[in-house]
Amino acid sequence: MIKRIFVEKKFEYFDSFKRVKHIFEHLKIEVDDFREFNRYDIENMSDNVFDIAKTTIFCDVSTEKVFEKFPVSKNYHTIVVESQDSSYNNKLADIYSNLVLITQEKPIIKSATVYAISGISQEQLATLKDYLINKRFNKEGSMELPITLADEEEEIEENYHIAGFIDYDKEALKKFVEKSEFQMDIEDIEEIQDYFKEEKRDPSDLEIKVLGTYLSDRVRHTKFNTKINKVTIDSENPHIQKAFELYQKLRGKDEDKKMSLMDIATISKRNQIAKGKLKEVDQSAEDHCGTILTNVDVNGKQEKWWISFKNETDNTQTETEPFSGALIAVEGVMKDPISERAYVYQGARISGNSDPRIKDSDIAGKHAPFTISRHSSKGAASAANHIGVPFGVVQELYHRGYRAKHLECAFVVGAVKQDNVIRGNESKDDVIVIVGAKTKKETKLRKGDPLTLKKLQRLFVNPDASKLIIKSYDLGVGGIACALPEMIETGVDINLEYVPTVIDNISGEDIAISETPNRMLVLLSKDDVAKFIALAKEENLEAAAIATITNSRRIRMYYNNQCLFDIRNAFFRENMQVKEKINVKITDKNVGNFFNEPIADTMRLFEG
Repeated sequence: MIKRIFVEKKFEYFDSFKRVKHIFEHLKIEVDDFREFNRYDIENMSDNVFDIAKTTIFCDVSTEKVFEKFPVSKNYHTIVVESQDSSYNNKLADIYSNLVLITQEKPIIKSATVYAISGISQEQLATLKDYLINKRFNKEGSMELPITLADEEEEIEENYHIAGFIDYDKEALKKFVEKSEFQMDIEDIEEIQDYFKEEKRDPSDLEIKVLGTYLSDRVRHTKFNTKINKVTIDSENPHIQKAFELYQKLRGKDEDKKMSLMDIATISKRNQIAKGKLKEVDQSAEDHCGTILTNVDVNGKQEKWWISFKNETDNTQTETEPFSGALIAVEGVMKDPISERAYVYQGARISGNSDPRIKDSDIAGKHAPFTISRHSSKGAASAANHIGVPFGVVQELYHRGYRAKHLECAFVVGAVKQDNVIRGNESKDDVIVIVGAKTKKETKLRKGDPLTLKKLQRLFVNPDASKLIIKSYDLGVGGIACALPEMIETGVDINLEYVPTVIDNISGEDIAISETPNRMLVLLSKDDVAKFIALAKEENLEAAAIATITNSRRIRMYYNNQCLFDIRNAFFRENMQVKEKINVKITDKNVGNFFNEPIADTMRLFEG
């Protein structure tokens, strides 16, 4: 039997109408009343637990009211907003964790937000509904009580091989690329075909998906790594030519290395290291951040500490979903220093927006500057507050140029005592453990989970855990499948069925390429696995041993005793690199000086 309750904040603590007044003003809608409820549907919960939980776990009776029947009259219109199935819900996750901890019951719980509005026309209701339901993360729900809350089991597609792939001619390969969703060109797919010809077999569907993802700009940073064949400078400014000549001089005998934006950005550091300088800079394989070794005064005693610096942007999602985009920017920037076992102790947020007084969007797919500015600031603050990181600088810049592309940039600094970090390489029979959030089915919807990241932070700065970690890697684009070639230089066999998942009915392919946030892979000695998993459990984190290091020099993925993926590790390092080439012309003729343009400062912008 399904039980249903509605929870509403008491008026003296939370005026729903006042909170959304700006929405009605923006949409030019007048209403008589507006009320907001959190609705919970619960299945497989005993009556006595329900009677206790509804006023203790689901509701704070000091500031909220709970109803078992919807407490509004029939002259109210309702809008029901539910999360997409794959979206993470912080509050619901906390409720479930508390129920399991306190009652030992494991019910099925689903939630929705219900808005009740009176004094509104059907046309206005449709306008308001379109505004409140962000289809990227939410969907419209119903007031009807469902028969069951259990998800329907989907039929899992078996992994298959692409028959005849190694025999495709050039025309067939072109059509294959056109139909695929990956950023491949004909050279990429021909190289993949040549590899499988050597293997004397057709590739599996998963192998093509992983290689396609690995070739994408999100993994290879194509723009920065594109080879620059020729540079032409058309400028009377002598400093441009001098700067380019200095770059060529620094390259010196390294002229065989391709010229690219990435090479230009990093050549000074490499040159100084080659001269024996910058000895304090971390040069290990775990170089996820800008990390230096320095002396720190700890209660009058000098100690060696690693200091890590990191910045990250999430511009595109913040334009379409401002709250979660800014939240994910904060989460994303923290994961790298955490993976290096550093405690993130301070941060900054710099954002760029056009005129935040503009409430109407004139660009398809993007929110208005007013909405972006308002909700992105809340998202960044929510992540920082949940994780517990003080942001000493929070600044938003305003300029009309940011209408084309919003800027959402987060910066953090972390530190860890050198003695608490072990950096090394894998050995045969070492074990890879996955720790953090449970894996969800692959989705392009990214919604943050800062509480899990906070737990990871606590685990990784615990010396008992950090001294066990040989190497660590945070999972991002391409999930486990794209992380392994970056993390492991020898060989690895992974059993995907051992990966903790949100639902049982999930394919091995979905597990391999899922981009579920806030998961880490850690390399451990096989003798330390049980201890590390026990330490993770103390932080209420899921952890499981999923892979073993081999001397095969191959990455192999298994699911229920079926091999889904078997590729030579060196193929990723030697062949899956950026092949694009470009000629560059640098000119400042007929180009205005951006620095002479007036940039609206915050005070001027809001005058009048």
